[in-house]
Amino acid sequence: MAVTTYCTAAEVAFLWSEYGVELRLDDRDALASTQRMTQALEKASADVNSYLLEIYPLASLTNNAWVKWATAHCVAVDLARRRGDSPPDGLFAEYTRYMDFLKEIRAGARALI
Repeated sequence: MAVTTYCTAAEVAFLWSEYGVELRLDDRDALASTQRMTQALEKASADVNSYLLEIYPLASLTNNAWVKWATAHCVAVDLARRRGDSPPDGLFAEYTRYMDFLKEIRAGARALI
């Protein structure tokens, strides 16, 4: 089953820069960096779904700006971690804020913005 993705490579590049994204995807194998980005977008969207889909219908998530940026931060952190690197502190702090918010939404303590 295909996963609806909530952000694009452009939003991730906004966080990392295009060069920064390419540095994290330029493995020396047959899989193109665009395919790796697609996989990262799908994984992060599935991660966000695990917090929100039990509460909100998919249609309310697909065009939600907050969901888009939460997902983009998940992708950016995943890209840093895929080679064992740590994300920059500022990026990780923002990611943590999004994750805490997602946990609160799932627990019923917050509503989606």
